[in-house]
Amino acid sequence: LFKKNEFFFIYFFKEKKILKKNLNDFMDKLYKNENSSIFVLFPVFKTIFFNNSDKIDNNVYNIQYFFKKDRNLLISNNIIKSGNTEINDITIGAGDFHNGTSTSIIKLSDNRKLIFKPTSGAISDSYFKFLDWFNIHFELGNYKYKILNKKTYHWQEFIYKKPCLDIEDLLNYYTKAGHLTCILYVWF
Repeated sequence: LFKKNEFFFIYFFKEKKILKKNLNDFMDKLYKNENSSIFVLFPVFKTIFFNNSDKIDNNVYNIQYFFKKDRNLLISNNIIKSGNTEINDITIGAGDFHNGTSTSIIKLSDNRKLIFKPTSGAISDSYFKFLDWFNIHFELGNYKYKILNKKTYHWQEFIYKKPCLDIEDLLNYYTKAGHLTCILYVWF
């Protein structure tokens, strides 16, 4: 259904030549209810658009608020590097939604990224403790990422992908991935 709706929106935008215009102007008109033709063609879109825009505004506000509130803890947990680090951009919808808020990727002023999740990080803490025990018997390598759990939400270190440079790296990667897959299979 989503793909079908996406197709109709792209078709509508192309027909109205909106994609060739400034999309920000179009969005401003939507907020001011000046572009009623899209609401006639897609009557449910108006409700969804305005309801979701409020949720997005609340989500962005909460992320900014929690970031300022948790800044010192993020530094002391080595998740961000400096007290001067600011939020440059927020990508909403990077994961699943919980109570109208979303997993989000935050781009920081030092060109690093940070993950905000609107759920407790307790399960990740428990999982990593279990992996710590397992790592005593099998070399898992770098299997953890940093977490700051705040009970109703948590911050996660952003993990950047890194290429395997040779066959040894590739074998090492698949061996450790196999260990983690086995653990998940047995656990669940």
